[in-house]
Amino acid sequence: MKYPFPDTIRHLIDERMKSGDYTSEDEILVQALRSLKEHDEAIADIREGLDDEAAGRIRSLGEFDAESRQSLGFAT
Repeated sequence: MKYPFPDTIRHLIDERMKSGDYTSEDEILVQALRSLKEHDEAIADIREGLDDEAAGRIRSLGEFDAESRQSLGFAT
């Protein structure tokens, strides 16, 4: 299906179509929306991590390593 995109977007879509990676505008839009969703999820995860850090709900790598080694029975 052809969509009435602005010229700058049309150029980007046409370039993707010419590359052969995509066979339709619909395919490009689906992939773009999937990528946007992944981006939004990554940002949400980062924010959650920053909130955890600000609230003191984190351990240092050294603490994690020592606890992991102890629980697995490795020498420290």
